[in-house]
Amino acid sequence: MTFYAWTISVPPLADIARVTELKDLEETLRALNLPGTAPADWIIHSAQMDENQGRAEYIHDENGSNEWSLTWTKLGEDAPPLAG
Repeated sequence: MTFYAWTISVPPLADIARVTELKDLEETLRALNLPGTAPADWIIHSAQMDENQGRAEYIHDENGSNEWSLTWTKLGEDAPPLAG
């Protein structure tokens, strides 16, 4: 298994930060039903990770009234999930 540390920011709400597999991130995005959201798997796969840095970012409606963002970092194979 490969784990990712990710954060979803939806102002003015508190950030949602977890360490999970990508499938769990996709499920969270679907459950949140954020404004203007493309399908969760499209968001994750269209904002492909920079393999050199192991990081990716997606921003919806940057500087707009419905802005929210997602960032994630690849932790690696068999990384233990953090409690939280």
